[in-house]
Amino acid sequence: MPKPYAYVDAQNHQLTIRPSLRPEHVSVEATNREWGGNFAVVSLPVAQARDLDRHLSAASSSPVDYEIPGCPADRLTVTVAEDFTVFEVTQAGHGTDGRISVRVVTLTGRLPEVRRALGDAIQAAEKQPSGEAVPAELSGRRVLTEGEYNRAWHAVEGAAGEEGADPATVLHAVLRVLGIESPPTTT
Repeated sequence: MPKPYAYVDAQNHQLTIRPSLRPEHVSVEATNREWGGNFAVVSLPVAQARDLDRHLSAASSSPVDYEIPGCPADRLTVTVAEDFTVFEVTQAGHGTDGRISVRVVTLTGRLPEVRRALGDAIQAAEKQPSGEAVPAELSGRRVLTEGEYNRAWHAVEGAAGEEGADPATVLHAVLRVLGIESPPTTT
């Protein structure tokens, strides 16, 4: 199983490509790594991931827009320019219009490494038996234990019920019960 590919642009936005937890899919993730930044992920079927690879190979300046089957609000838009390429991941969420979008700008000169990562993720997704999800530990994600999940659930319930509770209050309560330190600038 290939390691997830990660690229961080000058705006501290990260593009991650990895085999999806869904069988025969590739995950494309965009994260605004600033405090309170958004995160959006789409799970491309292998056929769409192959089409994306062809588009990146041709370095066509026409933007491509991949709507995710079964998730009409989720999409990946890729625009290749001479000097840079923009990956915009949009996902249904809690944004002002019910969607969250994150853009990652890569140097167009980096497209060969992006294509290699995409190809590795496609191969891994194709090797995964149909109907069988990629184990979370192989996808680069950590799985909570049942006890951690229960503690986090109760922390959310408790913190959300506090007067003046906001997302930060809930997040910090969950991090505390899981024994995870938040960055020093956010506490």
